[in-house]
Amino acid sequence: MDWGSFVVKFGWNNRRHFLLGGMQRALANLRAAGCAAAIVDGSFVSNKEEPGDYDLAFDPVGVNGSLVDPVLRRHDDQRKAMNAKYFGDVFPWGAVACTTTRLIYREFFQRDRSGVIKGVVLLDVKLLP
Repeated sequence: MDWGSFVVKFGWNNRRHFLLGGMQRALANLRAAGCAAAIVDGSFVSNKEEPGDYDLAFDPVGVNGSLVDPVLRRHDDQRKAMNAKYFGDVFPWGAVACTTTRLIYREFFQRDRSGVIKGVVLLDVKLLP
């Protein structure tokens, strides 16, 4: 999905626009580092009126890690710095999301709490304005 279509589909109120601003900044940094794709999961890609944040996993293939904002690479302290700057959680999609199941984020995001497969939104980061 391109960014414009994503904003139209999921940016219907002020809270969502606020979160989209942080997401766009995070994606812009990742794109500048060479990222081509990301998936978005969680309540943000649902019909929930006031999502608390968003969950995003990016394709690390071709990404120059030295160009990625250190805040996006820092996952300690419950990602407080990341949430303060970008308003959501951002992970490389090949990182292990759950030590129990050993699922990586790309797979973890596509399952509900019961393990049933669910949808996510794939964003073409190259088309970000």
